[in-house]
Amino acid sequence: MTDWTEQLRTDAAFARHVLMEQGSVAPMFVFHCPYYTRVMGAEWSTVREKRLIQRIVALHAAAEDAEAISFVSEAWVSSPRQGPDESDAAYLRRVESMTPSEDPERHEVLITTVVYREGGKVLPLLQVEDIVRDHDGSPVSTHIRRDEGVSFEGLLAELLSPRKLTMAERTQAKKLLDSIIKMSGVKFTSQIIHPEGNA
Repeated sequence: MTDWTEQLRTDAAFARHVLMEQGSVAPMFVFHCPYYTRVMGAEWSTVREKRLIQRIVALHAAAEDAEAISFVSEAWVSSPRQGPDESDAAYLRRVESMTPSEDPERHEVLITTVVYREGGKVLPLLQVEDIVRDHDGSPVSTHIRRDEGVSFEGLLAELLSPRKLTMAERTQAKKLLDSIIKMSGVKFTSQIIHPEGNA
């Protein structure tokens, strides 16, 4: 049985390596399947593209009988503070209308999350690290955040089935996946990195 906590550590170490070597980490999904591991890189610039990628990820996971999905990416997080003269309603409106990237007090982070299937449930693991950059903008280190105010695993958990699918369900998912990829025009890369016998 896979130790998914250890897998989270492994994925986080890989993400840090990519960050230090390349200066950034593009969004990447990792499908942990019974006989191989597949990596899918995907970037989106609109809400429509993001939703299509999420649908493609869910169908990939279903078609390939994934037991878990990992996700790594850079992101902005923010925890806007309520002003001393700001009403609760005004504060809530401000927070809901502002994306993390628009917050002047935002933090750049490295996200690593794993959701896995166990006992008929999808369970999440998450690690968030603040990225430290030098004056030139090059990453020099990361520090694990200890707060619980950042959560990215909820949506990812919705992309994995809590039960093992039948072969008929997997075949149907594969057909739908092929159709969506053909029609969508969304760009992504996908490759098996640990084939059967080498995982």
